Amino acid sequence: MPANDEENSRGTVLLLYGALEARDPELVQQLLAPNLDWRFHGPRSHQHMKRLLTGEHDRFQFLIQSIELVGTIVIAEGTDRAGDVFWVHAWTVSDGVITQLREYFNTSVTVRSLGGRCGSVWRSRIPESVGKRLPSLVLPI
Repeated sequence: MPANDEENSRGTVLLLYGALEARDPELVQQLLAPNLDWRFHGPRSHQHMKRLLTGEHDRFQFLIQSIELVGTIVIAEGTDRAGDVFWVHAWTVSDGVITQLREYFNTSVTVRSLGGRCGSVWRSRIPESVGKRLPSLVLPI
């Protein structure tokens, strides 16, 4: 993926977070594929993104701590405003439209490449920085 496409993918995801915070449903709809592939891992009570994307009332605010490109996936990691809840979002962007979301709440995530590189290529950092132990999952890309 050329550097420009990488920055565009990252920018699209940042634009979505801004639209969610501004509660701008028209922009959210423009940024998401109509058949978004969304998968969630965590307690049902933390399905904040689902509620926000479907227009339900939800006061949760995603506070981004880091966002980076890993292969073709944009990975954002953060907390809620109080720092009590941890989340990881793995976004796939195609031609400026978000086509896939993998969402993890109160779960440490390690991304591993199924391609030429072996080992982990990205790992959650927030739980470690505050001394919390969380369940761990591996996300293959």
